[in-house]
Amino acid sequence: MICDELLEKGLAAAIHPCLKRVKAVRKSAFAARGERPTTHDHAASMLATPGLLPPKRLLLVDDFVTKGATLLAGASLLSAAFPDVEVQYFALVRTMGLVPNVDRIVAPCLGSLRLTESGEVDRTP
Repeated sequence: MICDELLEKGLAAAIHPCLKRVKAVRKSAFAARGERPTTHDHAASMLATPGLLPPKRLLLVDDFVTKGATLLAGASLLSAAFPDVEVQYFALVRTMGLVPNVDRIVAPCLGSLRLTESGEVDRTP
């Protein structure tokens, strides 16, 4: 539904489901710290299926981003399947963690995800 809305609003050219979850993993939002699936767990649970014509850019869409492991895994798989294609991501909701004073509910942001040397995801913001 998110993709359909982005397309309807003219924020996307087309929808191509080219990433599929083939094995279930625990939802990060309900897992205790230290028990969340890793980026590797997510990558092992997905399959990238390139289409006939590679796009110029890909936007990976998710409903929620908690730490970012799912998005980072998906982006890595898509980058491997489409090596010359720019991959970006969009999440409708990002968690704020244990922020003591949330001053507003709507806070759009631009950010980044990267895999640290220890295998953790660094999400900014």
